[in-house]
Amino acid sequence: MGDVSIAFRTQRRNVSREIGLGMFLGIAAYAASIAATCVDVDASDSAPVSLDRVAFGWNLIGSVENDGAHKTIELRDGAVVRSGDGIRLIVEPGSGCAIYVLHQSPGGIFSLVFKREPAANESSGDKGDRIRIPSADGWMRLDSELGSERFFVLGTPTPLPRLDELLDLNGAADPAARQEIAARIDAEISALASKHKSLSKLAERPAIIGGMVRSLPSVGSEPPLIEVRESDLFLHVVTLEHH
Repeated sequence: MGDVSIAFRTQRRNVSREIGLGMFLGIAAYAASIAATCVDVDASDSAPVSLDRVAFGWNLIGSVENDGAHKTIELRDGAVVRSGDGIRLIVEPGSGCAIYVLHQSPGGIFSLVFKREPAANESSGDKGDRIRIPSADGWMRLDSELGSERFFVLGTPTPLPRLDELLDLNGAADPAARQEIAARIDAEISALASKHKSLSKLAERPAIIGGMVRSLPSVGSEPPLIEVRESDLFLHVVTLEHH
């Protein structure tokens, strides 16, 4: 009887040790899986996608005549301008990105208003000086050709070789050839827009009253710049109605 009793107690003790070991291993495995999940979440949170590969400020302002007086206004999509009005582009680079500003006349011809390529040693945190086209006190004057004047503002992390090639051809071509090149530039910009579906939109648009935007406090003043912060491509088109 004693032998049986000892054997029974020994068996119960072994079972208890096995159960205890199993529970320990199970808890350890569960804790390890939780730790692994936490590491995965932290790793994804600690490496967000950079949104400042394309960073710069820009704006278009106009010098227009209204009731016999000249006013300086911010130009936004749909603004009405007239022959003789002046347009000035303001650009302030904010990162090592490429910036293009193109103008398309009512007749469809493109011209390069501004182009900026980052220097070889320029980092994404570098901020450039504010640039005014044509100058700080000069204006690009509208001629007598009526219709839609379109300004294309593009920003990319690196230059666009295909667009560069077309712009070089356009600059050296005669007026007749520039019509055909304009169609190719249009197609290239459309291809860029299609490739990058999520294009930037302006964070704030000033209220347009009667086809014009609000005027600036004084003739010599400048508006705040439109700030661009993108990881890939920024493309915005401003269409001015030349009446």
